[in-house]
Amino acid sequence: MQDIGVEILELPAAPGKLPGFIIQPILPSEIGAELRLREDIKLLIRASSNINRLFGITVRPGEIDVKYPMSGADTLPEVGFGIGFSFTPSTPAIIFGSPNSVRLQLKGATVSLDLRFTVGEPEIILKAALDELALVIAASDGFLATLLGSGEKKLDFSLGIEWSNKNGIKFTGGGGFEIATHPHLQLGPVTIEDLLIRLLGKVSPVPGISLEVGANIKGELGPLKATVQNIGITLTASFQGGNAGPFGLNVGFKPPSGVGLAIDAGGFKGGGFLSLDYEKGEYIGALELEFKELFSLKAVGIINTKMPDGSSGFSLLILITAEFTPIQLGFGFTLNGVGGLLGLNRTVNVDVLRAGVKTNAIKHILFPENVVANINQIISDLKAIFPPQEGRFLIGPMAEIGWASFIKVQLGIILEIPVPRFIILGVIKAFLPTEDEALLKIQVNFLGVLDFENKYISFDASLYDSRLLVFTLTGDMAFRLSWGDNSVFILSVGGFHPAFQEAPADLRNMTRLGISLLSGENPRITIQCYFAVTSNTVQFGARAELYAEACGFNVYGYLGFDALFQFSPFYFIITFDAGFALRKGSSVICGIAVRGSLSGPTPWDVKGDASITILFFEISIGFHVTWGDPPGSADKPKEDLIERLKAEIAENSNWKAELPANSSMHVTLKKITLTEDKADRLIVHPFGELSFSERLVPLGIKIDKFGSKVPKDVDKFTIKPSGSDVNAVTLKEQFAPEQFFSISDSEKLSRPSFESMESGFKIKGNSAVVMPIGVTKSVDYEISYLRKKKFSIVFAGIYKLAKGLFQRSMRASAVFQSSMSKQRNKVSAINAEPVKVVQPEYAIANMSDLKLHGVDLQVGSYAEANAKLQELVAQDPALKKKIQIVGTHELNRN
Repeated sequence: MQDIGVEILELPAAPGKLPGFIIQPILPSEIGAELRLREDIKLLIRASSNINRLFGITVRPGEIDVKYPMSGADTLPEVGFGIGFSFTPSTPAIIFGSPNSVRLQLKGATVSLDLRFTVGEPEIILKAALDELALVIAASDGFLATLLGSGEKKLDFSLGIEWSNKNGIKFTGGGGFEIATHPHLQLGPVTIEDLLIRLLGKVSPVPGISLEVGANIKGELGPLKATVQNIGITLTASFQGGNAGPFGLNVGFKPPSGVGLAIDAGGFKGGGFLSLDYEKGEYIGALELEFKELFSLKAVGIINTKMPDGSSGFSLLILITAEFTPIQLGFGFTLNGVGGLLGLNRTVNVDVLRAGVKTNAIKHILFPENVVANINQIISDLKAIFPPQEGRFLIGPMAEIGWASFIKVQLGIILEIPVPRFIILGVIKAFLPTEDEALLKIQVNFLGVLDFENKYISFDASLYDSRLLVFTLTGDMAFRLSWGDNSVFILSVGGFHPAFQEAPADLRNMTRLGISLLSGENPRITIQCYFAVTSNTVQFGARAELYAEACGFNVYGYLGFDALFQFSPFYFIITFDAGFALRKGSSVICGIAVRGSLSGPTPWDVKGDASITILFFEISIGFHVTWGDPPGSADKPKEDLIERLKAEIAENSNWKAELPANSSMHVTLKKITLTEDKADRLIVHPFGELSFSERLVPLGIKIDKFGSKVPKDVDKFTIKPSGSDVNAVTLKEQFAPEQFFSISDSEKLSRPSFESMESGFKIKGNSAVVMPIGVTKSVDYEISYLRKKKFSIVFAGIYKLAKGLFQRSMRASAVFQSSMSKQRNKVSAINAEPVKVVQPEYAIANMSDLKLHGVDLQVGSYAEANAKLQELVAQDPALKKKIQIVGTHELNRN
């Protein structure tokens, strides 16, 4: 039960009033009591309300005010009272029958009356429910035991009825039971293997029962074997007026839920099945057929007549593969099989497919094995990888190619339409010396995605079920390249440096490239390594571990290192650790460990510590040595960026002429042929826009370096069109910050690989020039007739057309009906605002309250924000510990 009390809230000063406080009551929303009338019967009394916090007392100096309701006039109080009886016997009560035979039993029952008072007519609710009402059929004699099998069969119901003077009557609950017998009845070539009887009850929308009788039938006709699952009849009775007086009776055919076929004759061997689910609107088929080991055909099909949300629709997925005696292609290559995938109203879930590279689910797409035996897993994977989606289509040719006798490549290419996306998936297998007696077995599953719409390329590969002799081989490989707004370049084999935070979410759990030199978990020796390249860093590392356990104790040893390299300018840091210990579980009894780091070359720096642990005592010795020239002592080569930028301005490829996005070409212009001395000229359409964008160096921001060099004379550059009346906007490109700014090692690991910074400008049309939309003018028509006999034109007079009639007539004209007309493209004033993707921005904010520190301190990239931060700190060093860079979404706008 809730506590009863009061809540006091501070009330800020309103205009013309002093501060005060509000007193609000805290009341329970429901209270109740139970009175046990008998061991199994209880009387329940309860009361409920929502008056909690509906009123309050406002107290100010010299003023007391009671306000109701607190949250506005739309909050209305509601009070309810209820009384009920519950019947809960300790053991199910038998209504009729005996405990060990057929009986009807009840686990409990409730009856209640509720009254609810609110504004308007009060509501009266009557409820009655039977809990766990069950018809139990027990095998009390040999005949029933033979028919029903051992144990009891139950028909469960949880029936309830509710009446309200506002909502009327409604039913709740339902139930059913089923029994299966195994008669094995032989009827000539047909055998009835199983007989399934189901009795289902329903209470909504019309109360009734349904009796289903289905049979599993097996038949043999020469070399052909067939199985039909659950075919039979259905009898439905509804408790309302119908064809049987007060009842409605319907008898219908119950279609089979599955059909299976098998054949073994004439060199053909195989089988298939068809699964039918009418309620879900899903039909699944599979076929596997082999002919004298010359070729094998496999097919899987899924048809859906209902979409995942239950709406009507249609989607189809077909997978067909054929493997045959290898066909020689030359140079040792052979064609071992072909296949294809077709999807109508289906799409590709790339994330699930990428996970399938590790779990080998990709094998269920490329030339699946044992289709009939593995059909459940195959269908599950296909439905997860290729879900239904309206308006998407898939086409995927496949091939299996071999080389010599120890390499096989299974390759598939999936094209998704209309989305411009290519997916390449495959499996590479290598066996030495042969597949049957392989000392080296390697299987590499891989997936490549080329997505033009989202502007990215990805490649994933994973070792699966691979070994050298008896030693297990593991490892993942990944490649990411994005040329969109958030440019990314990542190549990794085995993962990343432990401190690297920029890895995409799907790459943060990559498996190290490794080998287990002992089979099993105890003892074990594992060796792992990784290598990664990003736009800012090169990372690699390795680790070896030894573990052995006996008599409750274990020995554990390790040796590893992680390295981070930077080449412009050259810099590196390597961390290492090693240790060996005798442990009880994870508690060290005695051991030795050493760890440290080496960085350089300007200056060289080595630091670390070594420790010895014995029971509860630990002795540790640290060391730190630095030598060599300090950072920046050596003169760096300089780059004349002014001359480089002049060359960029003269480069035609950096200039572009194009039409505005909202303009259409209403005429076709003749191609302009330039003379040889003017062939490099750029032609701009009168309605067009002229843009310049370079990728040499970011503009409008101070840079510290240019790769491994430093800027000569000037470190901040601006390129803008001349003329005060030129309407120009800024253009941006993606730049790698590490190439232009001095950033720390931690920033290299955490900052984005590319950031959007100023690269040029676009000259647009003058916004002051407004073209007229239309002209209202009186129109006079001259009417003349062509005489047939003399072929002469006879003037008939002038017809004056009213302005209003002319404007109405224009609606049928070709100009008005054109897809480019203003009338056809105007946006309604009641239309919702279009969805926009907001690019991330950064700002300089106060550390104390996260409010913007000043005006013009919001920029589009972290690098620009950092430059503004450095300028502010240079002007006032006291700001260093008072301001910070945050995303604009983190700003305090209050």
